[in-house]
Amino acid sequence: MNRKMNAFKLVFVLFLVGLYTFIAAQTVPEDFKPFVRLGYELIVEYYQNPVISDNTVVNRGKLVDRRMMEFPLGSGTVISPEGLIITNFHVYNFEGAQEYDQKNNQLVVYGPASKDMLVYELVDNDPLKAPVAKYIATPLAYDSGLDICVLKIIANYRTGEEVTRTDFSYIELGNPFQISFNADLTIIGYPAKGGDTLTLTKGKFLGYTSNVPYAVDGSIKTDATMAGGSSGGTALYSNKLIGLPTRGSPKEQKGFDFGYVHPVTWAAGSFAIAQIAYGEKIPEIPMEWITSDYNVQATKTYIYVGGKVYNAQANYPVEGAAVLIYRADRTLNQIIELDNEIQLLSLIINVQSLAQKGVSKSDIAAYYKMTAAEVDKILSINLDTVEVSSDAQRMLFKNEFFYQRQDTNKSGFFFTSVPRGQNLNFYVYKQGFRTLQKSINSSGGLYQNLGRVRIFQY
Repeated sequence: MNRKMNAFKLVFVLFLVGLYTFIAAQTVPEDFKPFVRLGYELIVEYYQNPVISDNTVVNRGKLVDRRMMEFPLGSGTVISPEGLIITNFHVYNFEGAQEYDQKNNQLVVYGPASKDMLVYELVDNDPLKAPVAKYIATPLAYDSGLDICVLKIIANYRTGEEVTRTDFSYIELGNPFQISFNADLTIIGYPAKGGDTLTLTKGKFLGYTSNVPYAVDGSIKTDATMAGGSSGGTALYSNKLIGLPTRGSPKEQKGFDFGYVHPVTWAAGSFAIAQIAYGEKIPEIPMEWITSDYNVQATKTYIYVGGKVYNAQANYPVEGAAVLIYRADRTLNQIIELDNEIQLLSLIINVQSLAQKGVSKSDIAAYYKMTAAEVDKILSINLDTVEVSSDAQRMLFKNEFFYQRQDTNKSGFFFTSVPRGQNLNFYVYKQGFRTLQKSINSSGGLYQNLGRVRIFQY
């Protein structure tokens, strides 16, 4: 009898655990405020009697009116109490558009008033109401290749007052590489087909992409419904942000539609810039996520390294300083020779490629600030006969690490990536300053902040 009762209790407990897991997977967040819509304040210009030939604007015509308008165009997610927002780079990277109004013979030109974005937040946390433009967010960092952008809320859109809150509703990050196959995913955003209100759809986790021509390798596959405007939004698993809905399969492809989600770990570089360059508090991405067998990005073996170069005496940032981080088994002279070789090879390849695409010699010369004779000389080179050093071959064709070079920006900031856990040489050069050279060890973490690197002016 006791054995039967114990067996019954065990089955009942397992049933409750399974029921709890099922319910947890099906629930949606109670707080919808982190699911924001993003857009721009646009300057709209109206030109009368434009000259258009073969669908090309030859002359805009006379400017007759100029207006301002709000223009929502994508989705985002608040990921920190300080107001950090993550979205797709292509949502942020709207440079404008134009259209011809044939009825009124007008050219209408749309352009962002600034590169700061509008943040639309839900009213009364009600997903059935359209969100309103409430904040302004400025871009901190982006990765165009991985289609990631990180912004921060900085001001009230209506009043212009600075926003320094640390109590924004936000969504925690989740491990995109620990999802059960065929598990439920929740997609949240503002697709244009859904109008101005929040749209929530469900779908299955169908694995990761490999060799898909219209998706980056390692993207999350799902059959959840996505459409234009969903981009940059939220993909949830167990109510945690595991990725950003980024694109769908082309309509001309046969079969059912796929949605592609970029794993949240792809934001690691942008997070590192936000922290190192701007001192922002960033969400943690644990190393066990990065080292997953399913992570195909360079972060699996590489670490981000950054810092700021400062004038030691005057204590101001140094712009245009050359920062070189290179492997310890090569001398500085060897690396400089290799860098010169790589730059020359790249120049030859790029110039010849442009010429093959039909770009004129004069345009090539102007772009590279070269003479016509120098362009001709490069075009006459047969790459098959060029002797390439062993180090250059290993670096170019086998992606072996030898060095990374960066020039500092106006803030003295530099940022690059190097192999994790290695002894390396660190070199900083700027004309008029004493050269700095020292050894560093790339840590075992995700990023390494070298802080202020001070160089002395002569």
